Amino acid sequence: MENSEIPENELGQVKLDDGLLKFKTVLDYERALEIKENVQDFYSMASLLAESGVPGSEGYRVLEENGVLSDFQDSYLLELLDPNGMIMIDKYLIKLDFFSQTAYVTDNFEKRQAMIDEEYSDSDILTYSFEEELLEILFGSVVDYENNIKTFEERARILSCPGSYPPGSTFPPMIFNSNCDSRKCEWVSIYPEAGWEYKAEAMHAYQAAAIYFRLKTEIAHFKRNTTTSGGWSSEPDPNMNIVYWGNFTPKNRSTVTLSGCYDSCQGCTPPPANREKVQKIHHEAGRRLTSYNLYGIFDVHLGGNHAASGYPEVFQLINIQE
Repeated sequence: MENSEIPENELGQVKLDDGLLKFKTVLDYERALEIKENVQDFYSMASLLAESGVPGSEGYRVLEENGVLSDFQDSYLLELLDPNGMIMIDKYLIKLDFFSQTAYVTDNFEKRQAMIDEEYSDSDILTYSFEEELLEILFGSVVDYENNIKTFEERARILSCPGSYPPGSTFPPMIFNSNCDSRKCEWVSIYPEAGWEYKAEAMHAYQAAAIYFRLKTEIAHFKRNTTTSGGWSSEPDPNMNIVYWGNFTPKNRSTVTLSGCYDSCQGCTPPPANREKVQKIHHEAGRRLTSYNLYGIFDVHLGGNHAASGYPEVFQLINIQE
């Protein structure tokens, strides 16, 4: 398939084709992950999932049918995929299926509708797992050194922030019965009080989606009414923060060392106004890390703003490393 078959509707380094984003080169795609600019007039998978809070909506159905997708719901990747999970990079049409954790690839644009219809038996459609580094397979180790080195140096220079516990602290002790492996460490705590239950969910995670990889730390706080059949809903907790430390090494880059940091300091997201979730994305790119070693201490008040007394919880997850 020649690039000339794609309409020349330019949007910076991106072309739009019938609701599909196309990056002219793999470097353009990798720069987009670095810069994270808003793509104007594009209905993305992120746009679709923004409607997921309404039962019966298409976004709600997609999220329900793709349980794995909830792990990526706040990633920039979904801003670049169309509602079918598709994107074009150079001459390749790529579809990410979050349910099966599979990437489908073709250089024959005429197969687009077959991929939308989940008809993948054609020999023109190749199949890869989310664990494979697809950009490396399709394009080799092409890296934009000038644009990326500066970015990673800036990320390494996170300002020093005051914290309750310095990096390397042995208190509070680590939670050893949490759900941990070399890619993710999760912990859930539930505290009941006066007809309500409050829940904190914390994690370190290294996530893979074939053309996208990220290392992150987060803690979220929820509540539910025990006298009704209602589910969990987000609940503000002004006490939440994360102190994190460790290091990671991007492919063909120097090791980046992380500083201890409150969630509200420079480099931490979302901004402090969103107290239902405190999240730090340490790395987000199209190519995988060669190594990572991530620690963190989590501080949360189960009960948030609404419990009469609540329960303060401070804990340290086992670090994830590879």
